[in-house]
Amino acid sequence: LSYKEHMKIFKKIIAVLCVICMCPSLVAFASDDKFLDVNDAVMVISANDEIGFALYKTKTENDLKGNAPSLLDASKKYTEDSYNGYFYYKSNNEKISEHTFTAKFTYDGTLATCYETNSTVLMIDQNSNLRPKAEDEGRYNLTPTQVYGHVTFVLYNTDNSVNSEATIKIYCNQDGKTWVNRQG
Repeated sequence: LSYKEHMKIFKKIIAVLCVICMCPSLVAFASDDKFLDVNDAVMVISANDEIGFALYKTKTENDLKGNAPSLLDASKKYTEDSYNGYFYYKSNNEKISEHTFTAKFTYDGTLATCYETNSTVLMIDQNSNLRPKAEDEGRYNLTPTQVYGHVTFVLYNTDNSVNSEATIKIYCNQDGKTWVNRQG
């Protein structure tokens, strides 16, 4: 090969290496489910200096929009919204625990009601001294036209002191529009 051909190959190798170095998250997240890409999150919460919480919209297979689930009032419309969240180490984006929160609502154009909330918690880092819990789950009416379901996900230290927490609220209005917000 001539000098020019060697230089072309060398430049291509350097370009590929630059892309790989600039996008380490693509390499890490594609290979292992223990890691997460916080860039795709709906919101990212800095719980403390070492731990973050990332929230993602869940794709629900059971979309209730407009259909009354069995045993419920068929004169109302129903919808639900669901999110997955992860506590993770900021230093390496490795997951500590996974959390899911779902809120179900009725609406009729005039009033809205949150009639059910569900949450799940799964520990991922089995070597951690932290323990996850879902606490203070419930539902509230702010006004007749705006309601929400909420949950606080907490990471406890082994001495039962709080290490990190994130409160998630899923809102719904009288027209069945849902959105998420958070505190903490």
